[in-house]
Amino acid sequence: MENVEENLLNSEKRDSKYKQITKEQRQGILEKLLQQMKENKLKHGKICADVSSKKKKRCGRKPKEYSKNLAQIRNTPLNRRGTLRSLSVAIVIPKSTLFDIFKISSTVKPTLTDKNKMDRLKFCLSKVNLANNGDLLFDDLYDYVHIDKKWFYLTKVKRSYYLMLNEENPERNCKSKRFITKIMFMAAVARPRYDAHRKLYFDGKIGIWPFVYQAPAQRNSKNRAKGTMITKNVESVTAVHCKN
Repeated sequence: MENVEENLLNSEKRDSKYKQITKEQRQGILEKLLQQMKENKLKHGKICADVSSKKKKRCGRKPKEYSKNLAQIRNTPLNRRGTLRSLSVAIVIPKSTLFDIFKISSTVKPTLTDKNKMDRLKFCLSKVNLANNGDLLFDDLYDYVHIDKKWFYLTKVKRSYYLMLNEENPERNCKSKRFITKIMFMAAVARPRYDAHRKLYFDGKIGIWPFVYQAPAQRNSKNRAKGTMITKNVESVTAVHCKN
């Protein structure tokens, strides 16, 4: 009996900051009541408190309204809107709350003139075809191939890896991290489609090609002998390289 009461007191001291009783407290109350039972019945007056839940209807922290604070963003100077920390101080909203409210980044967009806007509109209208029944339909673009070029670096200055306990940290070396070798690739894609004749699905990926060339090594080294053909990247890619 004394051990049960001692466990209850200790659990109350440990968990006094919690509003709900813990699993150990519930177990202690049950053991204490079982010890006071006679013929599987509790004596009259042993349970003298209402143990029903005090939670009624909607409970918990009420939502806060930040519409008035957010309306102050328009009047806040731009130099105080550079970071969430400075903005939270300016409009009196916690930084964590601001982070949850909006997660939108801004990117630089080209300034369009009236001629640019008209050219874009004409391009969109050129993809609209007139059907036999008089309806306007967008072009399916099955006869178009999109070509684009992009630079890729051989490696990055900082890379993150998920390793097991017994794995070693991979060693990466570079002569200069300020001048990492980069290669331009040209990729061609089209709209995915299904070939009913071959009964195959085409994913639209035509290919990707690097702008490189073969050249003999100028001198001997520990990796290769002089005259060995090595692959080099094209430093300046022009329209001539794209046609070839």
